[in-house]
Amino acid sequence: MPSLRAAQLRHASHYNGLLSASGQMFRQGGEGVAGGLRLFDQNEGNIRAAWARASSYASDDARAAGLCSSFPGAGAHLFFLRQHPRERIHWLKAALHAARRLEQRELEGRHAGNLGVACWALGDTAGAVEYCELDLRIARELGDRVGESSALNNLANAYYSAGDLRKAIELYEQQLAITREVADRQGEGVALNNLGNAYGDLGETERSAGCYRQSLAIKREVGDRQGEGNAVGNLGIACAEMGEYGRALRHYEQQLAITRELGDRRGEGNALFNASQALDRLGRRAEAIAHARAALRIRVEIEDPNAGKVRAALDEWGQA
Repeated sequence: MPSLRAAQLRHASHYNGLLSASGQMFRQGGEGVAGGLRLFDQNEGNIRAAWARASSYASDDARAAGLCSSFPGAGAHLFFLRQHPRERIHWLKAALHAARRLEQRELEGRHAGNLGVACWALGDTAGAVEYCELDLRIARELGDRVGESSALNNLANAYYSAGDLRKAIELYEQQLAITREVADRQGEGVALNNLGNAYGDLGETERSAGCYRQSLAIKREVGDRQGEGNAVGNLGIACAEMGEYGRALRHYEQQLAITRELGDRRGEGNALFNASQALDRLGRRAEAIAHARAALRIRVEIEDPNAGKVRAALDEWGQA
């Protein structure tokens, strides 16, 4: 008679496969985005239970360790929209230990990079740098150019958050060169978008806007709705910096529609707050306050370290 563990691991294997299918649909872009999210949402309870069972046996069972290591990567893009960063860190640390146990160096690097992203989302810059540097070392050790590009992006984001813009730009430029070398259009769009952020913070607004326009064109070309939302929102920021508040608001409204379509709470909060600033500049204070309050609710819910900026705006308007 099959053991309970064997039955539970069959269950975990089934839902790991289903999660992988959901992730593949999502990455296809276009209609696949909604389909992948729908498949995940319909099976979320079983996916979480399956991971818990696999992780509980990972320390002394190679099959369980393999599943534990596989889950975060299978649903990486979906988890960005559906997992709180603290839960993602918990899953990824377990996956990192499992990959080390199995001597899966490539997966160890991938988990380290995603841990860096999750730390960055919570404002833990030191943790983000530590994990992203590990990811970069492993990618270079393995000669993995695509992995190196991803690691450079994540490490640059960490330095960007720490305020070291010149270091971030240096790393983004290295990433951009690799994406063009290996014809990675998706990665090229990411690098251009992030370069736009850094140049914008340096006050080079025209250069920033040019990066965003290139990124937005690529994101639409490859059907990356989440990336499109980020790029169009950032283009709105560049327009606002140039005093074009009406155009900025139209970009933020496009971003808001995309983030709500995807259930991207972080992106929705960003779009709402940026729209509140544009609305205020256009003399529409009541709408600005409503947008800012909605943004604050989301940022508090997801523990966004930038919630204080929204509170400061509301305080300035006498609405704290």
